[in-house]
Parts: sequence; structure tokens; C-alpha cells
Amino acid sequence: MKRPGVLIWALTIMMIFIESVYPQVKDVKAEAKLDQMSLDELLNICVIVAGNRPQKISEAPAIVSVITAQEIREMGFSNLYEILSFVPGINITETYYGSTMINCRGQLQTHYNNKSLLLLNNHPLFDSTYGNYFLEQIPIDIIKRIEIIRGPGSVLYGTNAYSGVIKIITKSPHEMNGGKVSFATGSFNTISPTFTFGKDYKDFSLAASISLVDSKGWPFKLDRDEEGRSGSLNYENDYLNGMISLKYKKLTSNFCFFNSSRDKMGIIGTFASTGKRDFTGFSGDISLPVISGKKLSLNVYGNFDSIKRKELFDWYPPFEGLKELGIGEKEEMKSNGSKTGVEIQGLYNLGEKVRFTGGISYEYLYTAPQIFYKYGTDIISPFGSSTYLESHTSYDIAGYLQVEADITKQIGAIAGMRYTRNKIYGSKFVPRMGIILKTNDKLALKILYGEAFRNPYFFEKYVDTKNVLYGDENLLPEHIKTLDIGIDFLFSPKNSLRVNVFFTSTKDEITRDIILELGSNGQNINIARYVNGKGNNYQGIEGEIKGSFVKNLEYQANVSWVTGIKHDLDNTIEFIPEFSMNYGFNWEIDRNLSLNNILQYIGPREGILTDNTKFKTAGYTLINSILSYRPSDSVILQLEGKNLLNTHYFHPEYIRSVIPQIPGGPGRTIYFKIIYYF
Repeated sequence: MKRPGVLIWALTIMMIFIESVYPQVKDVKAEAKLDQMSLDELLNICVIVAGNRPQKISEAPAIVSVITAQEIREMGFSNLYEILSFVPGINITETYYGSTMINCRGQLQTHYNNKSLLLLNNHPLFDSTYGNYFLEQIPIDIIKRIEIIRGPGSVLYGTNAYSGVIKIITKSPHEMNGGKVSFATGSFNTISPTFTFGKDYKDFSLAASISLVDSKGWPFKLDRDEEGRSGSLNYENDYLNGMISLKYKKLTSNFCFFNSSRDKMGIIGTFASTGKRDFTGFSGDISLPVISGKKLSLNVYGNFDSIKRKELFDWYPPFEGLKELGIGEKEEMKSNGSKTGVEIQGLYNLGEKVRFTGGISYEYLYTAPQIFYKYGTDIISPFGSSTYLESHTSYDIAGYLQVEADITKQIGAIAGMRYTRNKIYGSKFVPRMGIILKTNDKLALKILYGEAFRNPYFFEKYVDTKNVLYGDENLLPEHIKTLDIGIDFLFSPKNSLRVNVFFTSTKDEITRDIILELGSNGQNINIARYVNGKGNNYQGIEGEIKGSFVKNLEYQANVSWVTGIKHDLDNTIEFIPEFSMNYGFNWEIDRNLSLNNILQYIGPREGILTDNTKFKTAGYTLINSILSYRPSDSVILQLEGKNLLNTHYFHPEYIRSVIPQIPGGPGRTIYFKIIYYF
């Protein structure tokens, strides 16, 4: 990826120079103040993801975690993967195919993030072909806060809101009222410039953000691929993204674009067909409040997403032995898909104690043919590698209703239902219900039950890549049921504790099975295919504690424990860490100097390979630190160190389960960052 950050870097230097010459005309800007929430505000922050209205976390009818813009900056998170890895119940896993997976509560995803839903404000972001979302799509500097539901969310949000919902809420132009530029550089020749700006102009307002990450990549060293060969590649994840938000009177529209270029081992876990995966995406949405009253409000939303994909395979068929014999050639896969949706949502307050949320929605999905070409030509591959040669479409029509009621001052209740009519899978109902007991302002108990579903995507149904992967047109939607029991306790004015226990059961879980097939090399090889499994039972405990015991020292910590049993086998769930822990603190040494430290522990993971060999990946600890210095009100300098113990850690290769493990991430990395508010 080219490096267009020179202009942003020059602009940063110029603004810092102006600040040093004329410091008296500067003050901490509104956008910087937004990042500086008091501890009381952080502990009592309101969320909207659970009921589409502001509610305290303790009163929201869901198990919710929140990460604010202030925490993102102070803890030195550089991307959304790092941010989400700090949430209890979420586990991050790398795959050989150049994917970073967000696994929630033990629900393992394949190469595609489609068992949880990503929302940008009210816009569901996912690719129509795979159901996959791209966290590289959103500039993190425009994020106001992130609200994460752990557990089903299909009643309000439909398919993909299966094991969780990640709602990203962006800063308004009024909240920003100015801008920010930053520049980071460090290990692996990494550069990362950003620019963010927001302003009100009478009836019109504008917010915009753009960021770039470019590096040579960290060394991805593997002792053994599926052919028993060792090797290494520079694992890059370079991306350019941008977002612009426009508001005219009551009308709001948002537009996003991104380009991502990632390395991968190959179409299967071998070094024979390494190459780049390039994604280019565009998203747009519009929202208009038709009625805005105290009792009744009615909003109309529309959204559109388009993703283009291009992948290079240095050799196909993806076997080194065939490459050495000269059988095969370089190939390139091209595809694209789009999603269009519209929703009408209403909120009605029946007095002060009963609230209704309801709506209807329509969503249309399209995928173009997914074709492998001889590299540099328009000639279709002769090796049967193309996924499918025809376009496909589908649509959902849905209606939902959720009611919340304050039965007494201490007891609240929720009940909801969603009806979905899908072009392929017909009609489906999913419910949710719960009770919230508030003994006082400090203690709340939640008992919640919810169900969710996820329809198979085009790729899972129609993929037909010879000797690699097959789909199944008869796949059924997968279904999940979850019971949550949670406690929210403000045990002192500056310290809060949240603990919840969950019990989950899945049915018709969409996964991959491994079969043997005669390969292009004349030998039996492992081939993957999509199937409906019988499902699993999961249960676990999640706990979060946040606050301050000492002046100028704030902390937060969380732990997760999850285990389970397969429905069809009498053994535990494989490839997930039963125990994980995150701890972080922010120490304000003085007005201008602060130190933040993060410790993450991920427990060991066990599994069984396709040859029935048992294996176990070791648990590991990662320590990240960030030192921040503010030489003036508008400038922040940061020194970041990640994986300071230089831990070499590994993730299980659970998707094909032919090799035991792959590298999880880079060793020790150091970055320097300059932030300037104007």
C-alpha cells in the first residue's frame, strides 16, 4: 500500500509549531474534553443497544459492556480487534487465511465474522456473500463509545445477532467541535497517520475521519504446514479507511469507505499458495426522524453496503509437491456483493411505566459469481477452483415488537418477539424476555432469556472448490437459546462490580466437517464441507470490576470462564480457552503525565486433529504499556510498548484441524505517537 501520510505528518508538525509559538490562544478542545469523562460518568454511563433508548447499564435488559473514547485513547488501543479483546467473554483468534476472528462465549467462527453482528450507529455492517464484517472499516478516532451485548440480540437486530452485538456509536460534529491529527510510527516500519474533524454550521454539520495503517508486517513463522513444511511470511494487515457524517436539520447521513490488504498462507494451510487478500468496501446510510414527540417517535433508516474482493494465489492447486512438478499456475479470485436495507422504527411511551419499541424492515442481499481466473487474464481456471459461476439473491422481511414495563419501582420486565420471512428459509419467530430487580440505586439483578438465529450465507451454501471446500444448499439456519443471570453492584461511590452466569444451547450449528477425497496429487486429502452440526451446550461465568481505590489511579479488570458439551459426543467443547483474564490501570502521575498498563491472560486450549491426535496450545500472557505526556493543552505524546514480555504465542488451527497451531501475533513492538487537537 502506498504511503499518503506525508501530508498529514507535515500538517501535524506545523500545528505543533503554531501551538508552541502561540500557546495562549489554545485550550483543550471540545473533542478532547469528550475523552475526559469523570469516573462517576464512566460508572453510570447510559447505553442504547439493549432497548434503543438511553438506559443505565445496570437497568438495561441485556448483559452489556462499554468501552469509551477515553478508554480507547488511554489504553493505547490501535484497532478494534485490540479493543474487543479486552471485553469479557470475547476471544480473538488468527487463522491461516488472513482472518482475525471475534469469538463470543465459545461460539467459534470459521474464517468469517458472521456469528455476531456489527452495528455502526443503526447500520448493520456485513458482507452479503459471507456475512462477514470488517473491523478495519471504521476509523477509531471517530468512535464515541462501543456497546457490546454478550448473548442473543435477534429480536431487535435479526440474523447475525447470534452470539453477540457490537454497536459502535460515533461522535457528533457538535461533540467534536474541532479536530485532531495524529501520527504513529514504530516496529515493522509501521506508520499510521489519522485526521478527524467535526463542526456545526447553523442547519448543517459535518464530521469526518480518515486513517491509514501501513507496515511491512510481522514474521509469521510456522514449524509445519499441512504438507509438513516449515516456512515464514511477513504477515501484513494494511488498511485505509474513512468516514464522513453529514447532518442537515433532521436528516443524517453517513458514508464509509475502506481498503484492506492482508497476507495469508493459502486457500488451505500450506505455504504453496500464499498471497494477498484485498478488500474494498463502501457503505452509506440515511436516517430521518418523522415524528419526534415525548410519547411517540418514528424514525426511518436506509442503508447500503458494497464489498469487492480480490485474492492472489501464488499457486493452485495449493500443494507444494504439485508446484514442484509444474502442475498448476498462479490464480486470482474476484468477487463482489451488495446489501440494501430499509427500516421503520417507532417508540411509544404509554404513560411513564410502559414503553414499546417496534418496527418493520426489509433487507436484500446479492452476490456476483465468485470466479478464479488465470492470473492477469479473464480466462476461468481449469482446475475447478471457482466457488460458483452464477449470481445469487435473497431477502428478509421482518417485524418486531418489544415492550418494557416498570411493574414497581424495584421491578422491571421486558418481553419481545421478532418475525422474519426469508426468501429461502420461510418464516421464523424468536423471543426474548426478562426481569430486572433494582433493590436500590446500588444493586440490580437481571434474569434474561433470549433466542437468536443466523441464516446460512451464499458462500456456505454454494461454495464448490475442488479438493478444498464444499457447501450445502440444504443447510438450515442455526439457532441459539441463552439464559443469563446477572448482578450489577455499585459497592462504593467509585467502584462497580458486574457478574453474570450464562447457559447456552445451540441447534443446527453451522460448522465445517472434514472428509477424505482423492486429490489432484493422486492421494487422499482432507477436504472441508459446511454442515449443520447437532449443536452444543455452553455455560460460563463473566465478571467485570471497574473504579478507583486510590486518587489518580483508575483500574478495570474482567475474567471469563466457559465450558461446554457437544450434543452428539460426550466430551467438552474444543479449541476455546476455558479461562481468560484482562486487567488494566491508568495512573495520572500528574496533570501532564500518565501511565497505562494492560495485562491479558488467555488460558490453554485443547483439541483433536483429523488424525485423532490430541493437542494442547499453551496459555499465554501479554503485557502492554503506554506512557502519555501532555506538553501543552492541545498536544499529547505517547510511547507505546506491546507484548513487552516478547511472548511467542499460538492459536489452535481449528478450522481444518490438520495442523495443531499457528502463530497468534507479533513479538515485542514499540510505537511513538503524536496527537494534536485543534
